[in-house]
Amino acid sequence: LRDSQQLQQSSMGGLLSSLPPLEASMTSPFSVLVCTLCWELLYQTLGLFFQLAAPRLVLRSHSKGYSSMANHGHSYACALIHAVVVTARGLQHLAGLVGAPAEVQMMSPMGPGEPGYELAHPTQLTNLLFFSWLCYDICHIISWYPQLGGADTVAHHVGFAIVSAIHGLTGCLPLPFAWLITTELSSPFLNIRWFLINSGRGDTGMMHATNVAFALSFFLSRVLLYGVGVVHLALHTPHLFSAALRPRLSPYLAAIVCAQILFGYGLNLTWASKIYKMATATRQGGAGRPDEREPLNAADGAPVKTPIKANLSPNQPAMRMAASVRG
Repeated sequence: LRDSQQLQQSSMGGLLSSLPPLEASMTSPFSVLVCTLCWELLYQTLGLFFQLAAPRLVLRSHSKGYSSMANHGHSYACALIHAVVVTARGLQHLAGLVGAPAEVQMMSPMGPGEPGYELAHPTQLTNLLFFSWLCYDICHIISWYPQLGGADTVAHHVGFAIVSAIHGLTGCLPLPFAWLITTELSSPFLNIRWFLINSGRGDTGMMHATNVAFALSFFLSRVLLYGVGVVHLALHTPHLFSAALRPRLSPYLAAIVCAQILFGYGLNLTWASKIYKMATATRQGGAGRPDEREPLNAADGAPVKTPIKANLSPNQPAMRMAASVRG
């Protein structure tokens, strides 16, 4: 038993020794706390706006949407802002890193004088924005559970929070982080979809265009781009577990990252299958009126069983379209 405890302590010590000092990372506890509070401040500020603006945003013929817009519009607006910001930054990181040497793609250089530092280091700020938003969002999901998201949403957020923390603390895997964060491309359309439904514009041409844009962006980013990223990571697995990365990324952390990325892709494929079935059902005329169709949890694209009509009730908090995970 004593030998087993010593082995566990030794393994944990090796795991922690792979992390650089928190002061050298933008994912320090203080930075995370400040950014998380900034997201909460934005949420509260937008809450005041939607309380006042709800009557003007919602069509008079759709009075049942007033409550949802006033009570939950700020949550979807925060998710929309987050998705747009991190997706734009992710595309910039991806464009710069895709042609970089494998050493830079897998491990961010430590100092400004090292080659590739200007390409990899900016991912740390994006990671801080992403990780702090996950912390803020998980708190809201848990406080409203299960109205704002089910177990799959919680698993998605927690899993990618772990990957985000590993990237922030070690500075490793800047390219995988770049393509993972770019998969948020589909999230803005789901947040726009929520606003259209709850403002009484769920049966308009704009709604149809948003649904098409969501479906295309989901398959482009969360199926195609994510799949290419998984293949690229598999091809660089020897480098991922090499001695060069071991001082900063232990085999334990590398295995955790790989497992979570595969889990996330499996989750995306499951949601993609459900989205395809919903789309084909709609084309065949079996989906019913727009406000009776099976909605999507826009954080991740997962279909939710509760009808949208019920979510518009003042007594039923609206489902939230925020991405995780996101990741």
